[in-house]
Amino acid sequence: MAQYTKGVTEQFGGEKTTVGWSWRLLVFTSVIFGIALFSYVGMTFGYAPILERQISDLDARARDLSQLVSADDQKNLAKFYSQLVNLKALLSNHVQGSKLVALLERNTNQNVFYTKVLFASTDRQAELEGTARNYAELVKQMEAYRQMKEVERFFLVESQVIEGGGVRFKVKLFLAPDAIKAKAS
Repeated sequence: MAQYTKGVTEQFGGEKTTVGWSWRLLVFTSVIFGIALFSYVGMTFGYAPILERQISDLDARARDLSQLVSADDQKNLAKFYSQLVNLKALLSNHVQGSKLVALLERNTNQNVFYTKVLFASTDRQAELEGTARNYAELVKQMEAYRQMKEVERFFLVESQVIEGGGVRFKVKLFLAPDAIKAKAS
């Protein structure tokens, strides 16, 4: 009869559950809820009125300032600012022809002379006509164009030997976008 020493409730009863886990979870969620509720109440009744008061103060200051400046002065100021913005845009795209002259002066061979310079700023093209002492000097000048960072590409339109010695030539230079623009300040 040793097998019947335990009672029926002990023999078929389930495992004991720990009560502490449920209680701890309830306390944790209650604390989180309390913090959230406290934050909401603090923001709604404490911080929101402060912000609303600051906004109304700033609105009042803006109204006071707008009354100090007449409507005509405000229109004139807006027009002036618009003109400044337009002027800045124009100057940032302004082409300075003197930069082309300085660029050619720095990069022209001593035995090459220009007789005509045509410049189209919209296409950034410069058409140069001139004379060189001989074809070797003309080739040196073409190499100088090739090495110029301000020149994107170029091509020799025509060349011919002229009476009395020398070579007459025509070259087209295609300049880089910022090669002769005014510097923005």
